[in-house]
Amino acid sequence: MELLGKLGGGFVLVCSIKENELPKCGLACSLGLTRFGVIFISRHVFYDLRISEELKRFIIGHELAHIVRGHQILNAFRMKMGELLEETLKARREKIADIFSGIIDFMFRLIAATAIIGLDIQIVRQEELEADKLSIELTGCKGALEFAEMLNSLKERLNMDISHESFLGIPALTLSERTNAIRALCG
Repeated sequence: MELLGKLGGGFVLVCSIKENELPKCGLACSLGLTRFGVIFISRHVFYDLRISEELKRFIIGHELAHIVRGHQILNAFRMKMGELLEETLKARREKIADIFSGIIDFMFRLIAATAIIGLDIQIVRQEELEADKLSIELTGCKGALEFAEMLNSLKERLNMDISHESFLGIPALTLSERTNAIRALCG
């Protein structure tokens, strides 16, 4: 793969998937580490004649950036933190010595939960914008600007502006923020 060659080589398999075959995948997703992994792309991207080769390259470059930058490691960490947070928030104390200690305990848990959620939102946002930037460096601006137009069209058609969410479903990055960042990088 030419794009991987620009990054020093490795092995990344690109596979097409049916719509909703991987529910959280959407248009494309990836799994891997450093320069080895798998990129899953919706069959729609491969077979829709309206999707240019430049746009396909941008999408592949974006997913490749997630693999090369090790975003899956942070994602796995965030998911584990989310599971721990969920367990903590669901846990019941069998015996509460007094109401005051219960309130203090709850406050510490709430502060910790807020910090974890805030960190997760920042990481999701940073990873997506970083992947877009690296893909632009690898593939150029033509596909990136087409992608920005596609996101803008999606925003208008579905009347929604969420690009990515945190592990708890809280918006972390909007379509508008992504298109603005792409346009800023591409002049």
